[in-house]
Amino acid sequence: MPILGKYKPNEKFSVLLGAQLDYILEEGIKRLGIRIAIGLSYDVTKHFLIDLHYSYRLTNRIEDMEDFDFKFSSNFFQLRIVNLP
Repeated sequence: MPILGKYKPNEKFSVLLGAQLDYILEEGIKRLGIRIAIGLSYDVTKHFLIDLHYSYRLTNRIEDMEDFDFKFSSNFFQLRIVNLP
């Protein structure tokens, strides 16, 4: 679940910054994960906006593996095109 703060320097652009918690039900990995999320949003019209977010995982999801020095991460970009009512 992301919790993002929004700074709006003008009527069209917004800067987003916050944290995100996620939980995985599968065994063998750390279930709770923490991410940092940043993004930009542009209001094209009153009912249409475009968002670009980047999410960076802070936690290593792989439990201790004695034979491997392995780190799993899943950082990603997300592009959203939103049509508001």
